[in-house]
Amino acid sequence: MKIEGMDFLESLRFLADKAGVKISSEDYKTKSEREVLLQINEEAVKFFQDQLKNNSQVNNYLNKRGLRPETISEFRIGFAKDEWRSLADHLRLKGYKDEEVEKAGLIIKKEKNLPPTTYNLQPSYYDRFRNRIMFPILDINSKVVGFTGRIFGEGLDQGGKYVNTPETLIFKKGYLLFGLDKARFEIKKLDYCLLVEGQMDLIMSHQAGAKNTVATSGTALTNQQLSIIKRYTDNLVFAYDSDEAGILAINRGIDLALAAGFNVKIILTEAKDPADFIVEKGDQAWLAMIKEAKSIMEHHFATVLKKNDVSNLEGKKKAANLLLKEIKKIPNNIEMAHWLAELSLKLGISEEHLINELKNIKNEQSYNANMTVVAQDIKTKNRKELLSERLLYLLIKDPTQISLIHQHHFLSEAEHQPRLYLVFEAIINLKDETSAISSLKEKLSEDLNKYLDYLFLENESAGHEIEDINKEIKICLRDLKTQFLRDNLNQLSLDMKQSESTNEIDVSLIDRFHFLSKELTRVLNEKY
Repeated sequence: MKIEGMDFLESLRFLADKAGVKISSEDYKTKSEREVLLQINEEAVKFFQDQLKNNSQVNNYLNKRGLRPETISEFRIGFAKDEWRSLADHLRLKGYKDEEVEKAGLIIKKEKNLPPTTYNLQPSYYDRFRNRIMFPILDINSKVVGFTGRIFGEGLDQGGKYVNTPETLIFKKGYLLFGLDKARFEIKKLDYCLLVEGQMDLIMSHQAGAKNTVATSGTALTNQQLSIIKRYTDNLVFAYDSDEAGILAINRGIDLALAAGFNVKIILTEAKDPADFIVEKGDQAWLAMIKEAKSIMEHHFATVLKKNDVSNLEGKKKAANLLLKEIKKIPNNIEMAHWLAELSLKLGISEEHLINELKNIKNEQSYNANMTVVAQDIKTKNRKELLSERLLYLLIKDPTQISLIHQHHFLSEAEHQPRLYLVFEAIINLKDETSAISSLKEKLSEDLNKYLDYLFLENESAGHEIEDINKEIKICLRDLKTQFLRDNLNQLSLDMKQSESTNEIDVSLIDRFHFLSKELTRVLNEKY
């Protein structure tokens, strides 16, 4: 009931159908109000589709916008005539009361204080949608719960360009994603969701072959919508309009998505919106554009570094400030450490200095009110520290794996990580693995024991399942060695530049650089 937004009877029937159990149908009078509203909307869809079939002008317009007849049929697009009560009269003939149709959001009650000449109508209700192309909005079970109507030509009452069904018992705009009923299986299959703003963008994207597309449809992206997408994937690609409003919407949506733990990518087209791009460039160009989507941080890095000359101090300061603000929004600690390392490489500034600067940047938005001071401190750790702590947790969880780390000398090379250095040194010197943890605790100070307890509890509370600890430890060791080699290569690079500036080329530095480069390639190719 909570997940799908159904009432009790609908949930019962839904699950009975899944289990192959038959439930006897009940009389119309006993059906829930929700079901009546769904029936009214279904009847309205059929009515609007019939109106479209008989209107060549609207069909020609849709064809010019790039929609094929089969797509129009698949998405059940229709048309509301330029009349005050055509739908209201049709539904009344079908046996529905005006009060019920009003609750579905399809008709509006005339205000008593308006003079009769304003509408020149005797009935007290009139159609909400008039002279509009109608896009039905379906829930996850493909039930019609609402509509979006786009104005067509000149009408009696222009109103806004788009008119939506108001909030009703079955239509909660902030909880719905247009097209999800058609996209959810493809999202699971491809393990990413393509998010657009409007109905035409979504329909054209589906028609082009990107069946994993959903749309927010007239509302800013909400946490509720993100939680729905989260059921199917952790990967989200934004493809909003490229105008100013679209950029503002995408920036807000990206912040929410990052806070919710999504891996975010972005598509920005030269055209105003995805629908226009597909019409101008074609289906294959759109699919290629999706494949070339950049991660949001890649996008930020490319944009900032293009606009700022980082060869001088002022350019570095400005670029660092802009990018550190974006990095601070990343909730995943290892990902944050990765981008800090990337920024360090691009600007030629040490990670330690960037981390110190990161601490001075205030969060523009509090993503998690329950975030503790300890967790904030964790966010300023570099990738090496995070990987080392993960490795410690795995070793505490399964001490029989301690022998794996004995040959890795780089674990003790952590001058800037005194706690980690002391712990790893103690672990490497352990003789009896069967009583490793108790022996380790005896060798460590009270503060270091508390540190280990914290690491263990922090990782346990994250709730990540570990299928193969041996494999996880090897991956951690590989990544730590990779980081160790990269750090050494960066330092050698600086030493070689210094050597060149004094015209005293040190051949041993070059040899060492080539050796470590080959070793890095070998380590990166290791698979577990």
